[in-house]
Amino acid sequence: MLSLCIGIVAGVVAGFGAYRLRWLSLSGSVFAGILAAVLIICGGVEWIVPMIAFFIPSSMLSVIFERKKASVTLAFEKGSRRDALQVLVNGGVGGVLVFIWFVTRQDELFLMYLGGLTAVAADTWATESGILWGRSPVRLVSFERVEPGTSGAVSAVGTLGGLAGAICISLSGLAWIPNPKMIAVLAAVLAGMTGCMIDSVLGAVVQRRYRCMKCGRLIERPVHCDANAEWIGGLRWFNNDLVNLACYLGGMISVLGWYRVI
Repeated sequence: MLSLCIGIVAGVVAGFGAYRLRWLSLSGSVFAGILAAVLIICGGVEWIVPMIAFFIPSSMLSVIFERKKASVTLAFEKGSRRDALQVLVNGGVGGVLVFIWFVTRQDELFLMYLGGLTAVAADTWATESGILWGRSPVRLVSFERVEPGTSGAVSAVGTLGGLAGAICISLSGLAWIPNPKMIAVLAAVLAGMTGCMIDSVLGAVVQRRYRCMKCGRLIERPVHCDANAEWIGGLRWFNNDLVNLACYLGGMISVLGWYRVI
């Protein structure tokens, strides 16, 4: 009963706080509050700490530098305030994992949870750092130089930023991951970079791409400059949310393979 009360209170505080700080939209705040409550009620401290380590720095990076990257974020499908679908993509699978863990108590589930979070953290940190400090990223499929923020493009600065994000999340679960701990941490970091690479490849190959008919920019959404944009590649239904979900699942699944290989 105590954990239930703590979970509900923490969920309300988390959702309201994220909305007031403009880190999440109203719908995103509601789902974030529910997710926080589920993680605390079913998993406790060990499950909520990595989520906090992912959510707070990632949200701060997106909001603090929003003005600096305004010209780039116009091309993104969504802005810095995450909505309900983005919260579900980045945390919904974790909510399912913690419920299964609550029933089965299988330690591998926590490692899978950590692997998924390292992947989305690596992707977020890579994107933010690449936009802010990277120069002339390279698109994976064509190896051509493109502008910062282009889906499927990578840069040295962005890769280092992604690695930093993966390390941060991996260390946040150090106290609870299975032994040998440093092997598990390394496996989680590698899983994070694996998921990040999956994200880049899908962004370059199958994510939907448009060209604005007014300003000529390559964009991720079908409307830009208050006009319909021209579809130029990728699958029309494969949006950025699906790319991010694949990133999470890639990290979640690959972490077990890395853990056994190492």
